[in-house]
Amino acid sequence: PPPPPTTTLLSSAASDVYKRQNVQLDKFLPEKSGIKIPLYASYENRKITPHYDPLDPDIPLKAALNSIEDPEERKEYKKLTQDRLERRSINFTNVRKVKTKEGARNHIYDIENISLTYAYADATQSNVNTESYKLKSHRGTLAYNFSPQGGLVEPFKNSNGMKSKYLKLIKDFNFSVVPSNLSFRADLDRRFVRTQLRNSDLTTTGIRPMYEKYFTFNRSYNLRWQLTKGLSLDYFARANTIIDEPFGDLDTQEKQDVVWTNLKNLGRMKNFDQQIGLGYKVPLDKLPLTDWINAELRYSVGYSWNAGAWSDIDSLNPVSYTH
Repeated sequence: PPPPPTTTLLSSAASDVYKRQNVQLDKFLPEKSGIKIPLYASYENRKITPHYDPLDPDIPLKAALNSIEDPEERKEYKKLTQDRLERRSINFTNVRKVKTKEGARNHIYDIENISLTYAYADATQSNVNTESYKLKSHRGTLAYNFSPQGGLVEPFKNSNGMKSKYLKLIKDFNFSVVPSNLSFRADLDRRFVRTQLRNSDLTTTGIRPMYEKYFTFNRSYNLRWQLTKGLSLDYFARANTIIDEPFGDLDTQEKQDVVWTNLKNLGRMKNFDQQIGLGYKVPLDKLPLTDWINAELRYSVGYSWNAGAWSDIDSLNPVSYTH
């Protein structure tokens, strides 16, 4: 049907409900547990009733409804002409455990090195042109970060036999036995949209639903190691993968098994990048004749890989589906 005139939109009646809430769930736990659970939730419900009948823009909707004798049919027709939208979301952001003991040391195996984030959102909408619009979104993040304290070894620092300025290079010899920083991050992001339009008879006969799917599994790795005070090593890698899904709704166990198999295989690689860098501060300041000179050397190398386009979509999954 043709779009209603502008006056129809300006004369619509809207009913809105919007709520949002921030809650620190860790307040219900003992403070000495060190657990942090920030929660954010929101809810929105919107209903717009047009003043004019969208199927006959010259007639007010109230008059069109009064012409329908059957109460149930009148109710259904009013619901069909309304624009209805409902959104919900819930987020747990940076859920973690912090150290509560003062002066506690960091270890590579500490649970405090890990943080979790999860977000869920959905939306449903319907109007005179769309029988149903359904969106579901899931996002999850696992992050690990380890930054130890100390670890630098200086075997000759307190040696009384190396007070000469010509032995400064040997006296200041040092090395680190642990990395300066070690981090890892994994992000799962799935978005699913199903849209079912109506035909000219206001039914869905002959119109297939449309699907939009987006499911990725991205990972990043980072290592920084201050091997000595003057020599540092940096490594960074990033992998972008896609979790392939069968076409349409995941309404059978066979389709769900395909997704779980692809997920356990860590997805189909789309992009991979890695970089390695070395930095070296030449110890000219340790020598009496060159202590007025500064020099630094840097070397870096990178590798990048990008996947080509697939020509046969059925080969993405262990099972092919036809619709």
